[in-house]
Amino acid sequence: MTARLHPMARRALFVALAVAGVVLVVISDPRSSASYCGGRTEVETLSDHDQSKVDLAPVATGIDRLRGVHRPHLIQFSDRHRPVETTTFSFRARLLAMKLRPRKGIAVVVARPSARHETMIIGFERPCGGWQTKKETNLMKRARSQLVAACGQPARKRAPLAGVAEISGVGFFGPRGRADAAPNGIELHPVLSFKASSCHRRRSVPSDASGKKTARRSRAKTYAPPSGRS
Repeated sequence: MTARLHPMARRALFVALAVAGVVLVVISDPRSSASYCGGRTEVETLSDHDQSKVDLAPVATGIDRLRGVHRPHLIQFSDRHRPVETTTFSFRARLLAMKLRPRKGIAVVVARPSARHETMIIGFERPCGGWQTKKETNLMKRARSQLVAACGQPARKRAPLAGVAEISGVGFFGPRGRADAAPNGIELHPVLSFKASSCHRRRSVPSDASGKKTARRSRAKTYAPPSGRS
């Protein structure tokens, strides 16, 4: 049939078919939605193509152990680093602060219950238009709801917290050097379960590494006796 068409018409037909094929591929790709984020954000939101390799059964551990995990020398842009980024970890932690992140995610600073200075960051994320399953999406949404119910709505400004919670989430290597980040950059992204035994907002107070309030230093007043004539 195409042999009977004029060369220009034949070329136009081929172009139209090619465009239609691209449109079908884009529509069928779950990552083609406007919410697709790409890169390491895919990994931290379980939206990457390797999310099926993540074991959702929690492995009990502690923040001190996670902070001591070896960090790969080169962090791949969109691949998962086994076994850390394919494992779901669970631990008990002290809640220190939370803040709203870009894309309406929530970053929470947690610490080892017996050592406030041993901190790390955990993230409550929204689905990112990727490959995550309905089960994973529901776990992410439920964990976020549990956080908000226990600690209140987050804001752009950092809000100090006080409380303790049982937390589980997928291991993730984030950037190093940020405030409150673990030395190796390890985080839980996303958090899949959050059960707080207590949580409330606290007023920011000066503190040392142990979390104890530091006494304000006041200038000592000196007393000079009045000079009298002898």
